[in-house]
Amino acid sequence: MDAYGWGDVELDHGFHTYRQMKRWTVSPAARVEILDRLLEENHRRAAARNGAPPPADNEDQRDDE
Repeated sequence: MDAYGWGDVELDHGFHTYRQMKRWTVSPAARVEILDRLLEENHRRAAARNGAPPPADNEDQRDDE
């Protein structure tokens, strides 16, 4: 998380149910947040590679979810 500068995400490690199994992992909320941020980063990098402007920051939308 530090490599991406995402130290603000509370991982809340513990035994959580994922895909109908109980396993040691981050909380469901942290998993969703991480996946959302990775998708945004993927779009930003793809846009930079293709010379297109990066997509608008959707941080306000993420707060509503």
